[in-house]
Amino acid sequence: MLYTQTLEKLRALRLDGLAQALEEQRRQSNVLQLEFEERLALLVERQWSWKENRALAARLKRAQLKFPNACLEDIDYAAHRGLKRAQIEQMRAGEWIQHHRNCLIIGPTGIGKTYLGCAFGVQACRDALRTIYYSAPKLFRALQLAQADGSLTRLLKIIQKARLLIIDSSGSQCLPAGTQRRIAAQNQGQPGGKESRGRMKPCGGNPLRQPLSAARAELLTKDSALRRKLESFSVGVFCE
Repeated sequence: MLYTQTLEKLRALRLDGLAQALEEQRRQSNVLQLEFEERLALLVERQWSWKENRALAARLKRAQLKFPNACLEDIDYAAHRGLKRAQIEQMRAGEWIQHHRNCLIIGPTGIGKTYLGCAFGVQACRDALRTIYYSAPKLFRALQLAQADGSLTRLLKIIQKARLLIIDSSGSQCLPAGTQRRIAAQNQGQPGGKESRGRMKPCGGNPLRQPLSAARAELLTKDSALRRKLESFSVGVFCE
């Protein structure tokens, strides 16, 4: 009876991990041979792991990544992709996010830019950093609609809470022709040149001032208060 009440109180306190570990300990005869402090340490460790895993799952769900199972450990470093393992490992540490730097990933269609961006997003979630993923058309459309219906401030507060904002520009075909030409030239290295391999380019400043978003984010660049808000987090932009 006392044991049942203890489990109920643990769950009422939202200590589900500890309650599960306690139930498992009762079924394991070898655990009963441990000292009290050792058993308590196992229970606390289980609760800590349960809480961390729950928080990670919540961050991943909130991020709405296109590839929520992407991870940097599974990246393919084939030569044609133009990725450098040392650069990936350096960025994996997350200092670029802590220092509010931005990362521009460019390359031809199908080379895996979105997967790489999502892998950085998953890593940020693992590091307890709030992350948000948007496709560029969806983000610009959401900002325009929010400005029209008066909910822009609320949307900006949601975005502002993120430490990493991932903007996937896979929908760049919906951009004006002039902007598409600038993106294509940037991907090719120079006008009329051959299509480049995929590559990453850490960059400073606000990527919303980059050619990619200059046309679609006109409403943002006219709003100085909005620009200041958008300086507070790192942004990953993915170009076709």
